[in-house]
Amino acid sequence: MASEYPYRPLNLPYETRILTVFSGRHHDPLLASISHMSLSEPSEKPYDALSYCWSRGVSLSKTSPMDDIITTAVVGQHEDGSEISISDALPLAEMLDHPTYGQFHLELGGVLPPGTIMIDGIQVVVGGELHRALKTMRRVDEDLKIWVDAVCIDQQNTDERSRHVRAMGEIYAGAETVRVWLGEDSGFRVMPFLNTIYLMTDILIDIKAPDEMGNLIGALHDVQRRFIRHPRSRELDWDMIAEFFNRSWWHRTWVMQEIAYARQAMLYAGNNAFGWDFFVPVIRVLKSFKLDSPMNGHWGWKAVSIMSNLRDEQQSALDDASYEPCGVLTVLEEMRGFQSTLPVDKVYGVLNLTDHKDKIGVDYNKPPEEVFTQLVISFLEAGTLEILSHCVTISDNEPSNLGLPSWVPDWTRPGYVEPFCIRGLEANACGGASHDEAIYRVSPDQRVLRIQGRVLDRIAIIDTVRQIPPPGAARYDRGWKGRSEESPANASASVQERNEMYKELDETDTRRSVTSIAKMALKPAAEVTAAEHQAQLESLARTFMCNRTRENELPSGEFVKGLELLIALCEDDSEWLSSLVKDQVTHQVNCLQAMTLEEGRAYAERLDEGYWMVQGSFSKWCYNRRFFVTEQGRYGWGVEAVQPGDIVVVLYGGDYPFVLREDGIGEGKYRIVGDGYLNGLMDGEGMAKEFADSDQEFTIV
Repeated sequence: MASEYPYRPLNLPYETRILTVFSGRHHDPLLASISHMSLSEPSEKPYDALSYCWSRGVSLSKTSPMDDIITTAVVGQHEDGSEISISDALPLAEMLDHPTYGQFHLELGGVLPPGTIMIDGIQVVVGGELHRALKTMRRVDEDLKIWVDAVCIDQQNTDERSRHVRAMGEIYAGAETVRVWLGEDSGFRVMPFLNTIYLMTDILIDIKAPDEMGNLIGALHDVQRRFIRHPRSRELDWDMIAEFFNRSWWHRTWVMQEIAYARQAMLYAGNNAFGWDFFVPVIRVLKSFKLDSPMNGHWGWKAVSIMSNLRDEQQSALDDASYEPCGVLTVLEEMRGFQSTLPVDKVYGVLNLTDHKDKIGVDYNKPPEEVFTQLVISFLEAGTLEILSHCVTISDNEPSNLGLPSWVPDWTRPGYVEPFCIRGLEANACGGASHDEAIYRVSPDQRVLRIQGRVLDRIAIIDTVRQIPPPGAARYDRGWKGRSEESPANASASVQERNEMYKELDETDTRRSVTSIAKMALKPAAEVTAAEHQAQLESLARTFMCNRTRENELPSGEFVKGLELLIALCEDDSEWLSSLVKDQVTHQVNCLQAMTLEEGRAYAERLDEGYWMVQGSFSKWCYNRRFFVTEQGRYGWGVEAVQPGDIVVVLYGGDYPFVLREDGIGEGKYRIVGDGYLNGLMDGEGMAKEFADSDQEFTIV
């Protein structure tokens, strides 16, 4: 709040404040009152809670200063046939409520100007988004009791803000309705979104799509086929869906818990209002049957799934007192791409949803570096190195605004890859009980971590052909923030057309990188014996799978042949899997006469299974990973920024190897580059005597 309001002290955590907005019409001044409300006893009257973005509800990449003069013109015809010709030149700020040009205000980057609320006779200035939200939601015939963080918390009182974080879940769970303000209806585009949701619903009903896929894999392809062939599928306006989910609210950290705790939620975009359950069930079905490919990579679209899952988690917790909440690292990693004004809110904003709700103190007087570092230390003290797997170096990112050592994850910066522990890859790099506990020291200034482990190998060469992030990620970086960011060649392309273009780019990149890796890792057949060639192929196949199927089982069957098929398809994109399998079987049955026709058919099935086994594991475990070969000829995967000369180590107490890099400032000091996979050394093999001489204490800065 910009103007001072004389707040009375709260008895936290047992009470909060509530804002009563008095009834009135949209253009009437906002009149309100603040009172105290008990959190320990049921409220006499129901209240609502507001969820919104403080600064800008509609995100655009390019904005104009509010005093910019905008030249406008409208040309058309009246009903009687006479011409309409209006031109004007207005400051951007004056366009907001203009009867003709108002819709262009937000499209040109205009922000909603601050507004005033008369609270208990005191004129209080609030942000433009909040002011518009309250004017829109205010009732004509009765008062509105609503909890609003900017007003109900004394924002100048740091201690009160800190203590309120603990109560946020209770506040939003106690609200009768959580009212979500998405911003104004920029360019009247909300109705096309709503109409598209209606159409999606009709199509799903027509094709009799079940609510969930269950275990019927055959149902997946059947529903996909019927959806694509439905005569109205081409009418779906994915552009409007993309624009709707580009609104800032879908990209903020705090709103996750606000919607997760909501008993019911009502969303507002300008004067349009609709319930959460109007569109979320439709989206869940689309995602369940993979019918949403035009929205792949859209952060706002992803947010719906995260919010829905968190709502399910909260419902499960209500239904079962013994239900375990989400792990804090899982939620923090999932939320790395979402935004918060204060870096500490990347932790505080999700705390109530996790198993660390009562383990981390909330203190807005602490700098984010201290909060993030203490979180790491708490995990180390609990005897786990899992949090170190979330440390990731990105070679082309701008320097962090936080001064963190490399052993402390920066939760404000998303990486290109999820840690293996989040993906769920089974591993036990430390093996036996003698090395399953971390041995470490943290310097008094909490800048240096000294931890024991051993060197396994050193990276010799890396694959640089693979693009990380993949070329199709341009659509993610662009954030669907408007066509002005697109190249002229694609300015008129629809979401579906762009999706096909990016898909083709990604497939081309995959073919090039797989071919490059095969040439790097496999010596020409003429230079090695047949047995050596087969051993190389098997090692590479296990590496492509991280030695695990998608179901985390050890690979079996024809997985080596599966890799050969994958390489062949990548080397020649005109080939088809079925024709390659047929050639292999024909060679065995007709040329070598090593199989009967019946045995050949069974062999064909095994080849097909082997290919999909490798392809499935590769896409799950190795997404956005960089392939490398070590000095000892081992194959492995690291994060995007690994370089030749980096060492691969196992830290005692850790499940996965780490890639470290000499710091360059002081001898014997290292920085964590990221977690890694090293074929043949993922299940305790590195604890053998042959590696014992490499035991040491690593100084990580």
